[in-house]
Amino acid sequence: MDTARAPTAYGIATLGGTLGVALAACCLRALVLIGPRNIPRLSDARLDLPVLFAAAVTILVGLLAGIVPAFSAGKTPSGV
Repeated sequence: MDTARAPTAYGIATLGGTLGVALAACCLRALVLIGPRNIPRLSDARLDLPVLFAAAVTILVGLLAGIVPAFSAGKTPSGV
C-alpha cells in the first residue's frame, strides 16, 4: 500500500463507523416512533456504551490500517 492510499483507508473506516452509528440512531428513533405500543420498554431503547465502543474500535482499526503501512513505506529506501 502506498502512502497516498493510507488516508483513504482511514477515511473509509471513519466514514463507515460514523454512518453506521448515525443510521442506528435514526432507525432506533423511527422504531420508537412507529413501533407497536405493546413492546415493553420500547420507548426506553437507546444506543449504549457498546455501540459507541464499537464505533471507537472502527476508527482505531481504520487509523492503524492507514497509518502503519504509511510509516513502513516511508522507511523504505528510495533507491529500491
